[in-house]
Amino acid sequence: MASFKINDLAIELQRFIADYTKIFGLKMANGFDEKRNGDFTVLPIKDKVGLVRDATTAVLQPGRTGSTNFTVNNVALASRIGELKPFKGDLLLSEVILYAWSKAYIAQKKASDPTDIYSFEALTYYMSRIFAQCGKDITQAIYKGVYNPTGGVGGVNLFDGLGAKFLQGFTAVGSGGIGDIPASNVYAAATTITQANILAEIQKLVDVVVADENLAEYVEENATMYLPFQHYAAMQAAKAALTETTGDQVVFKGDDGLYRLTILPNTVIKHRPMSNGTQKHFWTPEGNLFFLTPEGAADDIASITTEKADRSIKIFLDGEAAVDYADGRLLVMNNKW
Repeated sequence: MASFKINDLAIELQRFIADYTKIFGLKMANGFDEKRNGDFTVLPIKDKVGLVRDATTAVLQPGRTGSTNFTVNNVALASRIGELKPFKGDLLLSEVILYAWSKAYIAQKKASDPTDIYSFEALTYYMSRIFAQCGKDITQAIYKGVYNPTGGVGGVNLFDGLGAKFLQGFTAVGSGGIGDIPASNVYAAATTITQANILAEIQKLVDVVVADENLAEYVEENATMYLPFQHYAAMQAAKAALTETTGDQVVFKGDDGLYRLTILPNTVIKHRPMSNGTQKHFWTPEGNLFFLTPEGAADDIASITTEKADRSIKIFLDGEAAVDYADGRLLVMNNKW
């Protein structure tokens, strides 16, 4: 242990902290890869923002009647207030942990790397693993999160995820909810969803979209149906067990390799880690889901600081994030929360 130079490591970390802060800020600015995934509109805000979508009603009527017949609210706005929630990471690297990690790192380092963990390559490797875990925590919060300021470590405490938002949106105002997701948009799912019934479950969602006159207006728009990976795999297996003709009655595989709804060919079926471990299926047109990030330059919206204390190093990470949807009328889902 005597050969381990913790002072040198603390100095090297401080030298590169501006670079790590910028990298962390860039990851926050793109919504921890949500911009790349295309599931969410990544929206930088200061603190709160109104998420607005509009829906139109009939305007034209017979003319030359000799009277006026005014219509109102022809362009109805649906608005929700999205609000950032702060998150942090408090990392304590003891002398014992750092020494053990240095040996593990040296055992797998590249031949061109220096032979100790005080190098830029080693520190970048370590911080990249920290950032990757931050991304996993955010992913966990995106659907399963329930904001709990006194909660412990883990993404489920960071902010209200889509699961909590959907439940709040479905619940009537008189019962403590917001009531902006119509009850007719939520259908009853089977008690257990398996390969035997997955296609029927998907068809239930299609039936809701097709039956609703307002939703039917969006069938030509790009949209997504989200499934947990287990259900996505069950869908593939169920489809493979059928003939080509019957197998394409509910879903089909396009030339781009993506699965789509047969009746709604502009709807792509996706599985995302945020849904894993749930029974949730939901559909929404493109542009209705938002990932909120702090407004500002990438290196201004994140904070990383370090300090040396006794024989340990402390690293502090701070950021903000949230998810939300704009228009509950454009969400169709099963009743699994």
